[in-house]
Amino acid sequence: MNNIQIVKELNKILFLEHTHLGLYKSQLHLTKVPDIKRAFIRFMEMEAEHIDRLRDIIITLDGKPAIFSELGDFPGKILGITVDLSGTTNMLKSDYFIEKKSFEGYSNLIAKISDRKLADLVSVNSLEAHLMELWLQERIEMLETTRSTEIKDHKPTSTKPLG
Repeated sequence: MNNIQIVKELNKILFLEHTHLGLYKSQLHLTKVPDIKRAFIRFMEMEAEHIDRLRDIIITLDGKPAIFSELGDFPGKILGITVDLSGTTNMLKSDYFIEKKSFEGYSNLIAKISDRKLADLVSVNSLEAHLMELWLQERIEMLETTRSTEIKDHKPTSTKPLG
């Protein structure tokens, strides 16, 4: 891949990183679960770091960060609101899917970059996307296990027939 192609790919990823940032911003204000709120705060910090790192790499490669990339915040916020309406577990499943695809996208790009120093810079974002993915996966499993246990252990409060 030449630098022009790499910049083009990085600009696509930059748009997606802005989308992730908008997503976590909206979900932060919609969730009531303290540990999820803390995770979203850290995720927002990491997404902002990813954006800054990508901009720096693009500029280093004599490219220009795409102006449209900052518009990614808007669809991210809308997606965050929409997904939150489906419940905490489904919200986290959507976030998990997004981070998994992000990790895969970074991995595919890194494999195409012949400059190892540049690949190492991009791999920082890839690693953090993977860490977010793993945290989300663990949290989903915990919520589903808790829900399953609550349903199994549920005892009716009354034995009287309805009606």
